[in-house]
Amino acid sequence: MKQSSSGHEGLHGTFAPNRLEGIHRWYPYVEGFSSEFVASLLEEFGEAGQTVHDPFAGTGTTVCVALDMGMDSTYCEINPFMRLVIETKTRAVRSAMEDLHGLSEYFDSIIAHAESNPVSEESAIEMQRDAFGNSHLFSGRSLTEILAIRNSINLSDPECLEFGQLARLALGSIAVGSSDMIRRADLRIRRPRELNDPSHSPLNAYREKAIDMLRDLGEEQEYGIGTGNPECLSNSALVPHGESSVDLILTSPPYVNGTNYFRNTKIELWLTGYIDSADGLKKLRDEAMAAGINSISKRGRKPSTIQSVEKIATALDEVAYDKRIPELVRRYFSDTWLWLENSYNLLKEGGIVVVDIGDSVFSKVHIPADELLLEIAEKVGFRHIETRHVRDRHSNDGTPLKQVLHILSR
Repeated sequence: MKQSSSGHEGLHGTFAPNRLEGIHRWYPYVEGFSSEFVASLLEEFGEAGQTVHDPFAGTGTTVCVALDMGMDSTYCEINPFMRLVIETKTRAVRSAMEDLHGLSEYFDSIIAHAESNPVSEESAIEMQRDAFGNSHLFSGRSLTEILAIRNSINLSDPECLEFGQLARLALGSIAVGSSDMIRRADLRIRRPRELNDPSHSPLNAYREKAIDMLRDLGEEQEYGIGTGNPECLSNSALVPHGESSVDLILTSPPYVNGTNYFRNTKIELWLTGYIDSADGLKKLRDEAMAAGINSISKRGRKPSTIQSVEKIATALDEVAYDKRIPELVRRYFSDTWLWLENSYNLLKEGGIVVVDIGDSVFSKVHIPADELLLEIAEKVGFRHIETRHVRDRHSNDGTPLKQVLHILSR
């Protein structure tokens, strides 16, 4: 296996730099990589006029950067809120650029309606209980105000439909920050020292987010959004979605870890209308790639047997603190085979695939996800060009881990 080092190391292999960039910073995300990281890879492996595909698009960094560089862009993304993020950062942004004054007035009307039509604490608590039982995601003023904003958006009738997308994205972007939860890799309850100031107001946060978005749109030339439109080929990368139609695939699939990618966005999914309750997450988890422990249930796909994976899963059968962990490993790599096979079929002859992947550890058993993915890719038919080290990582117990890029071709 050829290995090399490159200039892609460090934070640019993460989402962190995007927090400083217009449009990309609208919805900060724990997972994913930066626009600069993506741009450097597209410059190296692609060219204007080609089609770039991301089977795990997330917040759409690859999609947006490809469009800005004059490429066509296609994607898959199972999370409907993330599809909203992508569509808003591309199509909706372009429509808004044509009428920033109208968008500003629309945001003002949303806020004014929410302020003059408050939700009672009693009805707000009931709405939250109907959706999430005894889980208190919001409390007090934060609960009543966040639901007043949601109601205002739902009742609005904007002249430009894309304004509604921008309003919903703004709501999703302040959701966790206004809640009793905090996202630290996973979504969890805030500790006492992490609680919001009692004076925190979602209405004020929403107003500030609207101002930020309008300011970014007024300075569009600083980052660009391209002229093309992205095409969602399929919600799921695990089902066939075309043949020989893309030149380059650039993606970061979910890592095999304990993260529940849907539970992490359940607040956004609820407030923006994609789920009515926590039960709505089940269907999304069943359709998605197995990646987190909580995504494993009896409803899931039966995994195919891969001998090198089975060796590791069998070791985990003996020591794992949760019986779902070995099943997660089996299903994760079985799903990896599916998306790689679909990607192989989608790619033109001679096309390139760049995959960002990291290894994991459970109960002191190392999961060499990078090596196993490469093994599966070669069995599917890909040719390995090289592997580049991106950055060093470590697990919760301090075990050294890494993040790498596999470059493959058809």
